Amino acid sequence: MPPPIQPQQMDGLILAAGEGRRLGLGPKAFLQLAGHTLLAYVAWRLKEFTDRVVVAAPPEMVERCQTLVPWATVVVGGKSRQESLAILLAQAHAPYVLVADVARPFFPPAMVFAMMEAVHRSGATAPFLSSQVPNALASPDGLTTAAIPSHQLLIIQSPQLYQRATLQKVYAQAGLENRQRQSTVELCHAAGVAVAMVAGEESNIKITTPLDWQMAQTLLLPLLPSLPYGRLPER
Repeated sequence: MPPPIQPQQMDGLILAAGEGRRLGLGPKAFLQLAGHTLLAYVAWRLKEFTDRVVVAAPPEMVERCQTLVPWATVVVGGKSRQESLAILLAQAHAPYVLVADVARPFFPPAMVFAMMEAVHRSGATAPFLSSQVPNALASPDGLTTAAIPSHQLLIIQSPQLYQRATLQKVYAQAGLENRQRQSTVELCHAAGVAVAMVAGEESNIKITTPLDWQMAQTLLLPLLPSLPYGRLPER
């Protein structure tokens, strides 16, 4: 069995350059729960596993993000998720990269530990959750063409863990059209890279809609990491 991954072998990369248009409350990085921003929660969780955290922020918000996480490296993100991840990947130095989304702060440490074991299988691993309900395949003309059993359809979650060399290979092989895809797992499949599965968590929601934000404020607060008051201390 491969030796366990050490903190100095893994960089934490945070996608935080979105504008939060669907939620309508501005950039999600600055939304607050119990007095701390989503960016602070996600960065602190990644700091538990990595020696270095890099954040992709909106161009006009870099300074503000840097104030929130002064011990992290904050860079200007791209116009899409995949452009931002390419920028973050260029900043990474460690053999492994733990890729997190600022809108998904509720992931448990056990999920990261599971990925640290699974990543050796193919160089790429992510948490997946069963859809739990029957699904259908839609056609452009508004008709369904097939029913998909729930056990065959999985919901992709984050964070995701990659060998840096594997993710670099995926981006090198992905054309411009593929790079606009929302999911990095899709890019892996397009490049012929299998993704090792670990168990996702129902509570590991992505804050996208007003209902998600309401759930985060009322039901999921106990799942957030404990943060010290004010600025996070340096390692």
